[in-house]
Amino acid sequence: MSDGEATPTTPAAAPAAITLPCPWPLTQTHTPDDKGVRPGPKKRAWLFDFGDIRLGLPPDGTTEIGVMEFWTYEPHPGGRPLPSPASSSAKVLRKFQQYRQTEIVKYLSEPIPMLDGRHPTGGFQVAVVPCDFQLLPKLGIDRLDAINAALGLPGHSHHYASVQCGAIGMFLLEDKTWLFARPRAPDFSMITTMLRYDPATNITRGLFYTDAAFPRFKNVVSEFEACPHPLLLPTLALELTLQENVNHLARHHTTLEQMEGSTGYGLLDERRGDHVQDYRTLVKELSKARSGVHLALSTLKSTQWTAEFILRKMDWVDERLAPGTRESLREASRILTERTEFVLSTIQHALVRGGVKERVEGQHSTLFNLITQNDSLLSTSIAQDSREIAAASKRDSSSMKILAFLTTFFLPGTFVATFFSMPLFDWSETSISHVANKHFWVFWALAAPLTVTVMAGVVAWAIWNSKNTKATERKARENFSQAIADEAQQLKRAATMRTMNVPA
Repeated sequence: MSDGEATPTTPAAAPAAITLPCPWPLTQTHTPDDKGVRPGPKKRAWLFDFGDIRLGLPPDGTTEIGVMEFWTYEPHPGGRPLPSPASSSAKVLRKFQQYRQTEIVKYLSEPIPMLDGRHPTGGFQVAVVPCDFQLLPKLGIDRLDAINAALGLPGHSHHYASVQCGAIGMFLLEDKTWLFARPRAPDFSMITTMLRYDPATNITRGLFYTDAAFPRFKNVVSEFEACPHPLLLPTLALELTLQENVNHLARHHTTLEQMEGSTGYGLLDERRGDHVQDYRTLVKELSKARSGVHLALSTLKSTQWTAEFILRKMDWVDERLAPGTRESLREASRILTERTEFVLSTIQHALVRGGVKERVEGQHSTLFNLITQNDSLLSTSIAQDSREIAAASKRDSSSMKILAFLTTFFLPGTFVATFFSMPLFDWSETSISHVANKHFWVFWALAAPLTVTVMAGVVAWAIWNSKNTKATERKARENFSQAIADEAQQLKRAATMRTMNVPA
């Protein structure tokens, strides 16, 4: 599918097209034998072949790979007219199309297209491989190796996506081609850039690993047409990464302004609304924004190093171009140098834009102080309530003491009056021995066992209540100690993070 321009048809009798073979053999895994012994070291296929890491990710069968191409052709040699009038104005060929997994290797292995029997005098072919939060695309390691082979790249897909490295390099290879390597680190918004430039043909081929949608690369073809320098493609990948990270910082800046409005400390010094803020929820939200800010700033720093690297390599590349190519790219080199300097200046200003990092750190400390003040006020309120409850309890205790004293004072008389008022006594008898009724024993037969039973129940309840109270208090002390330990651990981690984020 062409981009606004018909694709010229190659004549049937055209000479052989240009084919760029891969100078690197596919890497083979070092499989141990039955005794667990690995064979001797094999010849390195490339500088980064430092281990036996192979990530066998199975293909998902649905991921499509985009391919963008641009080829430029000079008029027919010798000043002769072009073979067909229809193609008299067709000096460039543009392509911007997606392919299924089963088609991509076959397409990339095809020879570079010719126009009316003419080889292209320059251009590029880049495969855009989707890669979201996985280290490698879901294409399968065999297909990834085949794509690398078709593009003439080393078969080390695992290193391309190594977020633990992320180094930048431009290497002069054995076949006198140059390889620009930029792995995907430290953020997933970074675009892995692996490009191989052949100065003999002025052709660049390679790939991008990215989570950006393929239509975002729509302008790459037109940008290259205006400035066909071999270092333009990594610069464009750099600009896309810069744009994504600036957007990330803008979102975190919005969150920061909301935090400042909620706390009342910062550029927005008035709280929004009269409702009470849950500071612990704000700390959670701000911590997410804080992590995002640091990640975006670290990616911007890595992007800055890439821009500085491209600027350092600009003259190095120009000096090693063929004289004719160097002369044709002189203006493109000047434009790209100015553009990269502008990108570098943009990155440097984005790093300090709005003081986002410092303001986030300030809000983080402010929220912790507000939480401490809130806890202190809450503790003061609880202490005041406790004093009031204690005073009320003291008054109630005094009242109960008075009631208990009066009850104890009248208890003997009440007992005597009640005891002798029972009908078991007949005080009309003349003899004291006949005052008690003959059924008087029934009273003691019932009262004594019931008294013993009640007292035993009271003692049993007192023992159970004492044990249960002690167990509850012990569990409360353990929970309180665990909560204190957890809070101390969180404060220690927060202090460690603040120490790590303080610049040297």
